[in-house]
Amino acid sequence: MEEEKRFLWIVPKNPLPITDGARVATSMLLNGLSEQKIDVDLVILAEYDEVVDFADIRKHLGVKNIFVVRREKNLHSITSLLNSFINKPYLPVTLSKFANQLVKERIKSIVEDSLWNNQESSCLDNYNNWQCIVYDGLHASAFLEHFGKYKGFTNKNIKVIYRAHNYESELWLGRAKKESNFIFKIFLLFQYLLMKRYEKSLLRNVDGVAAVSPEDISNFNKISSSSVYQIVPIARDFKEILTNDYGDNSGLIKKEFLFVGRLDWLPNKEGLKWFLDNVWQEAVKEDSLLSLTIIGSGESGWLIPYCSFESINFFGQVNDLEPFYQKAQAVVVPVFYGSGTRVKVIEAASFCRVCLGTKLGVASGLGFVAGEHYVKLESASDWLDFFASYNSKDLYEMGRNAYHLLKEDYSIENATKKFLDLCNIIIHKS
Repeated sequence: MEEEKRFLWIVPKNPLPITDGARVATSMLLNGLSEQKIDVDLVILAEYDEVVDFADIRKHLGVKNIFVVRREKNLHSITSLLNSFINKPYLPVTLSKFANQLVKERIKSIVEDSLWNNQESSCLDNYNNWQCIVYDGLHASAFLEHFGKYKGFTNKNIKVIYRAHNYESELWLGRAKKESNFIFKIFLLFQYLLMKRYEKSLLRNVDGVAAVSPEDISNFNKISSSSVYQIVPIARDFKEILTNDYGDNSGLIKKEFLFVGRLDWLPNKEGLKWFLDNVWQEAVKEDSLLSLTIIGSGESGWLIPYCSFESINFFGQVNDLEPFYQKAQAVVVPVFYGSGTRVKVIEAASFCRVCLGTKLGVASGLGFVAGEHYVKLESASDWLDFFASYNSKDLYEMGRNAYHLLKEDYSIENATKKFLDLCNIIIHKS
């Protein structure tokens, strides 16, 4: 009889509400494990003052014990970056708030000492013999940072899995390549080197890595080949094919397009801003029927100047995306750097909608073929040519192709199976 499994799952932020790609990936995998009757205890590295609803988390994610470890109060972004750089110049600035001494002590008291009553928690039992500890994202591992490197657990019997949502150091390198300010470019390149060093130490000291794409595994292998790697896809609930709804009562054909994504994540923010400045305004001049709906969580103040355009509708965070996908002919994904697999692309495919964007931004890790599963647009002129000549029926057929290509491999059942396969290898590895 197979041994019952139970995991301790550490997340770098409250997984609810599900407002971004990382939360989608986390929630779908936890739901899959819950469906398999596998218990998961959750450690949440929450914001200083955010509300954590234990009942809601149990209802939507199916977890058992819940522990909350509070991060420091956020300072102004620039002040926070400077503080982090000055206090820990050897550590990437984005890891600092996850690696302060109080956070380190509180997580270690849960993981190593089983001192559960010293933290904000909601426990249903006192189980602490976990088969695996899972870092859901690189930042969730920073409590074991030591002078800029991940040092691992003192108890070598603890099995650890790193759920890698992307190749973190590549994000810094991509941002540095786009920076025009020389001083800031040097700063970004330095952060890239720090992140690469930390990432390398983490990969060398965990037992397994659940990556989201073969490209990420290839990059990780170049850094370290000592871990067990497995592709665990970002799962989505692929429902019935969503039909199109492009007409209106006037007989005109609506030309509605959609952007969905976290608005303060730099690849999203910079890509969408580039699209609005270099493509959208020109396209609307040629075709007044074009309409763009923007949906996303996170700081969105930078969008205010664009919200006055008649062709743009901004909704911020919404609870139900289906009505917006129902109206959209296609989804714009103007992303020019980053790694991993775009959650928004898988989401669009689950709603039978085609994505428009660069090969890196749309097709990375998914096996998409340009012209069959997505529309490849690399430059402003490519975008403008597309808006001047596209065919709605062709877009819908490409959306159907993407749906059928991803439905099986990116299902919750398949992602859960791949994750458990990795766990079995690690648990039984001598």
